[in-house]
Amino acid sequence: MNAVGYEPYLSLEATKPDRKTNSRVTQISIAGFCFANIMMLSLPEYFSVTNYLQEKTGTAFRYIGLLLSPPVFFYCAGEFFSNAYSSVKTKYLNIDSSIALAFYSLLAEACTIFLYWMVIPTLTA
Repeated sequence: MNAVGYEPYLSLEATKPDRKTNSRVTQISIAGFCFANIMMLSLPEYFSVTNYLQEKTGTAFRYIGLLLSPPVFFYCAGEFFSNAYSSVKTKYLNIDSSIALAFYSLLAEACTIFLYWMVIPTLTA
C-alpha cells in the first residue's frame, strides 16, 4: 500500500465513535425495530385465507402499527426534513427534498386510510 501512496494510519483514537455516529446508530435501530414490528403485525392481513385472524386481531394490530410509526417519522427521518427545509430555503432542491415529500405523502395517505376504515365507521355506528 505504501508503494501506491496509501500509507496506513493505525491509531486507537481513530476508533472512538463520535456523538453523531451514536445518534445515527440509534436512529437506524429505532427505525429497524419499528419496521420489523409493523411488518410482523401485518402478517395476518397477508396470510389470512378465511379472514379469521383479521377479524380477531386486525384492529388491535392496526392501532399498534399506527403507534409505532411516529417515532420513525419524526425522529429517524428528521435529518431528511431538516436537509429538505434548508434546501428549499436556499432555492436549490436536493434528493432529501423528494424523500421528505414522499414521507409526508405516505403519512398523509396512511392516516387517511386509517381514519376512513377505522375511525369513521365507529363514529357513525
